[in-house]
Amino acid sequence: RRKDLLIETRIEKMNNFLKRVITGAVFGVIILGSILWNFYSFALVLFAVNSIGLIEFYKLISNQDVNPLRIWGLITSVIIFITVVFLPDLPLSDHFMLLLFAYVVINLVFIIEIFRKQKKPFLNISTTLLGLIYVSFPLCAFILAANECRYDSPMQQYACNYLYYIPLGFFVIL
Repeated sequence: RRKDLLIETRIEKMNNFLKRVITGAVFGVIILGSILWNFYSFALVLFAVNSIGLIEFYKLISNQDVNPLRIWGLITSVIIFITVVFLPDLPLSDHFMLLLFAYVVINLVFIIEIFRKQKKPFLNISTTLLGLIYVSFPLCAFILAANECRYDSPMQQYACNYLYYIPLGFFVIL
């Protein structure tokens, strides 16, 4: 009886390990393919990682005392992510408006939390913004690192090149 239980436990651990290895290999192929394909496929995969990571972060940190603004944090993350991805494609005159919009959206976290009338509003605000700082900002910085942008004075817009070898080198080292 004990021997059978030990064998079943080993089989379950092996199945769990095999699932993780297969999942990791598939995810690795998806990331490598998106890096090598083009900038927007890379940004789309990072957007999915960002969204899933932020949802998991808010689930992990939520309890009876802490109640972050999950939906608004996710919306803010999406707006910041879209701003970072598409900012170089816009004319310089639209940059200020887009950055102002992202600034207003981040500040709405404070206003929404004040009107929620929770027990610990500052703790909720800080955990909402911590999710953005911990998950979204590093991924946005990674996207910015993969783009080489130069200001084109006659056209008054940025000319950007996707440097695939920067994220590829990062994942090879990782």
